[in-house]
Amino acid sequence: MYERMIESRYLDDAVHAAYFEGKTPVFDMAKGPVPGEMHQSFGQEPCAVGVLAYLGKGDVVGAAHRPHHVAVARGVNLKRCAGAAMSRRMQGLPGIAVAYIGEAAANQGAFHEVMNMASLWKLPFICVIEEWRVRAQAHLDGRGAQPNLGAAYGCFGEYVEGNDPDKIFAAAP
Repeated sequence: MYERMIESRYLDDAVHAAYFEGKTPVFDMAKGPVPGEMHQSFGQEPCAVGVLAYLGKGDVVGAAHRPHHVAVARGVNLKRCAGAAMSRRMQGLPGIAVAYIGEAAANQGAFHEVMNMASLWKLPFICVIEEWRVRAQAHLDGRGAQPNLGAAYGCFGEYVEGNDPDKIFAAAP
């Protein structure tokens, strides 16, 4: 897990350097080889390695806008990752689908619709919510009536305090 965390950090460092290339001395988001907005995932590596260590070749992973390194590190075809749990069920394929989202996404209707469908259809699906405590206004604390979001849909859910890959690994099975 440590090696994967280091590999992810090196990827993020390289993307970070490429993003700021050509954007100074006055920052211009539209300039450089990587124009537009950049969402880094520094510090989120333990969530990726703690869960993905359990996955096999038949399992699939999707990533939100911030932890793009999860999908890249897993080798997921980004054009084919939507609806992975349902497609596995319909095709009779083994494995599970794992989606990583940020805490702000868990407060939107699309998240709740997906959780409800996954629960109703008993899909092979794991949703990992990465609470990125750098943005104080986006904490999960007090953002919903149910502190355990999985329990609201009859699913298992567990909160792991801190950023310890061993604790995440222990909670993942």
